[in-house]
Amino acid sequence: MKAGPFFRTIRATLIVSLLGGAACSSGAPQLVIEEPEAKLSPVILGVVSVFMKIVNSGNGDDRLLSARTDIPGTLTELHDEEDGKMKTVTSMDIPANSTLVLRPGGQHLMIFKLPRTLQTGSELRIVLTFKRSGERTLLIKLTEYATKAPRTRNH
Repeated sequence: MKAGPFFRTIRATLIVSLLGGAACSSGAPQLVIEEPEAKLSPVILGVVSVFMKIVNSGNGDDRLLSARTDIPGTLTELHDEEDGKMKTVTSMDIPANSTLVLRPGGQHLMIFKLPRTLQTGSELRIVLTFKRSGERTLLIKLTEYATKAPRTRNH
C-alpha cells in the first residue's frame, strides 16, 4: 500500500524536524581546567611539557585549537602519542559532559625555545584557545619531572 501525499509530507516534515533539532540541540560547553602542571624537560633546556584536565560539564562540545605563551620567540604545540611516537596535532576534542586529560604518554602540550633562565618555581603564563569557549589564561609554576630512584640489587 502506497503512502498518500499527505503522509509523505508529514513524514518529510518529521524527518527534517528531527534532524534540525539534533543539530540545534547542542548546548554550550562549560570548561573548567584542573590540575595544570608544567614540567621542565630533564634532557633538553628550554623545553616544557604541559599536562592538565579540561572538564566539560556542559551540554555542548568544544575543541582546543591552540596554546601560546606570552614569552617572545617560544613555540607551543599540541601533541599526541601514537605507537610510542610523539606527533603534532591540529586540535583536541572535548565532547560534552566529558574530560580531556592531557598526560605523559598521551595528549599534551609542548613548549619549545623557552629562555634558559626559566627554572623550577618560575611561573609560565599559557593562553589556551578553544573553538567555542574562547581564550583561557593559566599561570603555572614550572616543576621538574620526578626522577626514579636508582635500582638496587638484592643479594
